[in-house]
Parts: sequence; C-alpha cells; structure tokens
Amino acid sequence: MRFIMWSRVVVGSSLILFLVSVSVAQRLVLISSPPNTTIQSWSDITYNGSTIGGSTYHRINDREYPFVWSEAEGFRYLTPQGGYTQNPNEAITGRVWGMSGSGVVVGRTGNLAFRWKSGQGVQYLSPPSGYTGSLAIGSSRDGSAVVGSISGPNLHDATLWDANGIPRVIIQGTAYDVSADGRVVVGGLSGDTGSGMFRWTEETGLQRLAWGGSARATSADGSVIVGNGLVSEGSGAIRWTAETGAHLIAPSRLGGWGTAVSANGRVVVGSVLIGPQRAFRWTESGGFELLGETYRNILPSGVRLDYASGISGNGRFIIGNVDSRNEYGHFLLDTVPEPSGWMVLGLGLGLLWKRTKREKRRIIIK
Repeated sequence: MRFIMWSRVVVGSSLILFLVSVSVAQRLVLISSPPNTTIQSWSDITYNGSTIGGSTYHRINDREYPFVWSEAEGFRYLTPQGGYTQNPNEAITGRVWGMSGSGVVVGRTGNLAFRWKSGQGVQYLSPPSGYTGSLAIGSSRDGSAVVGSISGPNLHDATLWDANGIPRVIIQGTAYDVSADGRVVVGGLSGDTGSGMFRWTEETGLQRLAWGGSARATSADGSVIVGNGLVSEGSGAIRWTAETGAHLIAPSRLGGWGTAVSANGRVVVGSVLIGPQRAFRWTESGGFELLGETYRNILPSGVRLDYASGISGNGRFIIGNVDSRNEYGHFLLDTVPEPSGWMVLGLGLGLLWKRTKREKRRIIIK
C-alpha cells in the first residue's frame, strides 16, 4: 500500500512540475527611458537574466549615468561606494560598455575606464604612461579581469587589467570580451597587423581567427567565439571553434555580426542587414532565425526587433534595441523556459521507475 501511495505522489508531482513549466509563456518586455533621459547603452545581462546594465543621458544636467535595471526594481544608479540610488546626483557618471555574469559593471567615465562592483564600489583603470585614455568593455565572471583598450595620439591597444588594476598591453586593436576565468581574451586587430578577429591567451599567444571585423564575445571557457569578419563563404556574422574554424552563421548576403553568446557557446545573437537591421539568433540545433519572425506572436504591432546586444549566460534571455512608433526603445525577451516541461516529466517518471524496481526487489526478498 505504501508503494502505491508513493507512486501516486511522484506521478502527481511530475505532472504538476510539467504543467507549471509549460505555463510559463514566452514574453517580451519593452522598456522606455526614465523621464528627461535617453538610454544611451543597453549593454549586457547577468547569467540568470535578472539584471541588465546600461547608461542613461540626462538632458537636464547634460550627464550620462551608469545604471542597472531589473523588472522588480526598475532603474537604479550606481554609487561610488558600491550601492544603488534612485538619485543620479548621488551616482557615478559615465557610459556602461559591459557587465559580467555576476553583475560587475565596466565602462568609461570621462577619459578613464572603470570597474564597479556591488558592495565594493568603483575602481578607475588608468592607462600606462604615454597613453591618454582607457576604455573597459568586458570582464571575467567575478570581475577580477577586465578587457578593453587604451589610447594614445594615433593608436588603440587591446588591454587586459588584473584585479589590482594593472594593465597589460596585448596588441594594437581593441579587446571586447574575456572568458569567465579571465584567461582567454578576444577582440579586433587594427593598425600594422591588419584588421581581423583575434583570440589571445598567455600560453598560446595571439591567434588570428578571421580577416576583417572583430571578435565581440566568447563562451565561458573561451572555446567558442563570435563576431564578424571575412571567411571563404563570404563576410558577416561569424562563430569560431577550434574544431570548425571560423564560419558564417547568417546568410552572407545579409552581412551583420554576432554580438553575444551563451555561456556554453550553443546560442548566438546578433544583427543582420535586411534593409533596416534585424536581430537574429543562431543555435546549434536550429540554425539561423530572425527574432521578429520566431516571436511574432508576442510582438506588438509597430515594434521591430532591430539589434540584439546581449544574451544571458543560460541562453534564455535576450536584450537589445527596438524600432517602434512609441516611446519604447529597448527590449528584454524571455524565450523558452529551462528545463522544459518534457524534461521535468521525464525526470519524474525516471525516478518513479527506479523506485519501482527497488520496491519490487525489496518485496521479493521478504
């Protein structure tokens, strides 16, 4: 009797989990700028998709302020001490260029790069002697490694800053992203070396991945890199792995670029040129698709998804810009919930089957 009752509980729980999972619908959240401001950057999103980093331009005082945004708390500005405020006069100034999976914000204020951590505050990342400015664009998962560029009168050099803010010049160009552990740096070459996507590590040195363009993002372990460039198939949005090399993930006639990639490297987002630009997603299982087509059933009339600027590490949430006839300028797209309902149901039934075998074995022994 106890076995029969336990079986009912497991099946019931599995079905409940299944129904809850499939009832979470795909949805599109449209975001407008706070009063008297304009969102200047809608840059990146945390691993679980809960927080977005960016910056707003305030027309009244003619300044730009970094912020983090969430559905629960809206826009919050960043204080020098590592806290949050609704009052921009208490916040740091500057533009946000990136945010790590754990919420470390990086960018530039004035002519200096900065790194901001909740509870720790802002750290300014100065260039070496002989350079005039710095820019931070990406960071490792915990924010201890930051990448970007330093500038002089006639050049930009891709740069890696360590946890103490000490810069290391890599090569002429710009570094756009770094792996979760801070060991793999990716970006774009320029100057005497010619333009192109690059990958760099301390152990292997510099590797050119494609001519033209630049690498914009890397997977958590540095094994998958996305951006844009020129390959034998044509030019446009590119995904690179050591096994496949650099290859196009969007039709070459559409051009475009890959801007972000999930932590496991299996989902890429970016934009292509179809008249106006259009946001796209590429997956290992489904290939190339336009977000506006895939999610047209939840897209309001008059709203077009133009540019995908980021994707959460888990691959579920996508952020970017919209072209609309109203005040909205940016979006947060919640795609398919994970794990899927069928996976949950299968797990429950699997556990039930294993328990059934154990119970049968125990009854036979008795």
